[in-house]
Amino acid sequence: MVLWLSLFFLFAPFQEIRDALTVGACQLASELAEKALKEEPDNTSLLTLSVETFSECERIDEMVARWKKLEELDQEKALDPFLLEAMAWGVIRKGSRDSALPLRLLSLLAAALSKDFRGVHLVEEAMDHPNSMIRSVAYQVSGQMGDDCLKDKIIKRLAEEKESEARLSLIRSLGTLRIKEKEPFLIQVVENSSSRQEERESAFEALLALHERPKRREVEELLKSPRSLHRAVGSRLALHLNPAPPLSLFLPLLEDPSRRVILEAARTIGLLYAHDPKLPDIIQGLKKRPEGEARVASLWMATLRNAATPEDWLPFLNHPNLKVSLYSAALLNTAGEKSLPIRKALLEKTTEPFVQLNLSLGLLNDVEDQNKLLSLLSSLFDKAQPLWNVGEQGGVSYIAPQRGEALPALVTTKDLDTVARLEFLNEIAPFAPAFAEEKLKGFLTHRRPEIGLLATSLLIKEGSEEMLQQVEELLEDPSFPHRVEAALLLSLWRRDDEGVQILQEHYPQGDRHEKEILLQGIARLGSPKQAPFLIGCFKEPFPMLRVFAAFALVGCLNN
Repeated sequence: MVLWLSLFFLFAPFQEIRDALTVGACQLASELAEKALKEEPDNTSLLTLSVETFSECERIDEMVARWKKLEELDQEKALDPFLLEAMAWGVIRKGSRDSALPLRLLSLLAAALSKDFRGVHLVEEAMDHPNSMIRSVAYQVSGQMGDDCLKDKIIKRLAEEKESEARLSLIRSLGTLRIKEKEPFLIQVVENSSSRQEERESAFEALLALHERPKRREVEELLKSPRSLHRAVGSRLALHLNPAPPLSLFLPLLEDPSRRVILEAARTIGLLYAHDPKLPDIIQGLKKRPEGEARVASLWMATLRNAATPEDWLPFLNHPNLKVSLYSAALLNTAGEKSLPIRKALLEKTTEPFVQLNLSLGLLNDVEDQNKLLSLLSSLFDKAQPLWNVGEQGGVSYIAPQRGEALPALVTTKDLDTVARLEFLNEIAPFAPAFAEEKLKGFLTHRRPEIGLLATSLLIKEGSEEMLQQVEELLEDPSFPHRVEAALLLSLWRRDDEGVQILQEHYPQGDRHEKEILLQGIARLGSPKQAPFLIGCFKEPFPMLRVFAAFALVGCLNN
């Protein structure tokens, strides 16, 4: 009986605290935890429960104080991943309820990008928020999570969302979440002449995403579909099949009433059937089409057969519509050795800087005198204006000036510029490593690689081995600022213990904005070893820094 009573009094406070938390009585749970700790201040199990309690109640200062005490007594318990995650989520939840819009948005991003089940409720809740920007971000990040409840919520919001930019994010999410049952809705958006151009393009890309990893039968049915949009989607998806479908399926599409179908079919024929004996007749037919892109496709096919000249291409590279010029230059680069003499000649005949830039990128490995090309590329890269962007058309990408494109929420023009310049350096590094290293140093000195959380998840691609090697070498640079910026840049691509130590070392010297950037880098580079440092950041006076630190902690635990 005495033993039973001893156990009862020992575990009673624990059960009372847990019962209070279960019914949402945070104030009572906190008071019970405080009372129990006064009686047993060194009880590590009680300290652990009190950390969880203060996290759940969003009392961050008390949570950190109890954790510090626990760390002194039992480091293993203090560094338990489940306890550390609970602490981080206490900070994130508190930020998500703040009245300041930037803090709510940051907390929402942290919840989603951490890919933790606890973030699902916050994202779902944000889809009903009265602020359209919060809703837009919630739609975008839902694709990073993929939970069924978010898919159901997206479908429900389709009938309710009226704000144009938020609706654009909603349409994109149908593709990223692979919500197949909404394919008729996407078709309606594309085919409706009253839909905005951005909505039509986003709906088309979402349709392509719905048919990712297509089966041969599915593609052939799409190509024969009575719906023009299905025929266009089938033409693009055919590029993923090996062996390719028969050419006979595409030939009728070159006379299709739909301009989109003609262009998609022409690009696919050029890529898949460059050496087919029927190609000369196809080229002649496309040349007569009124659509500029169809004529460019015919010229590209002719180039693959050594049947085109620089003079044939020049009108398209000097086209009054810069998008046509850049697409033409990028498409010409994809023709490889067959287009080499044409590209060399055209570089001397075109004056548009971005056309020259894209042609030069395709020539770096194929000219005897690289210095002239590098001088041209250097002058273009060193100009801060116009801001750069990575454009894409029909599966062909190119570097372009920004022209007021619609941006996803929380992705800035500076984000796009930074990503495009990193892509440029990535392309150059294998062919001109010394030049790339010089430009990389200048980039780190004058335009630090700071990219927003959402832009990082949506836009950043894997770095080339040559680029990564150069960044790693800069971690040993005598200039400490260079080492910091190199560590930040490396964090965009992979985890690195040396890099994260550099960022931690620099953190106390940074201002508030710099600390935000450093914490993002630590989130990507770090490991659970960074937990004590990041929990120390929960004491920062700025709520934004505390949420960045919580996001970093979840990221480090997941790395």
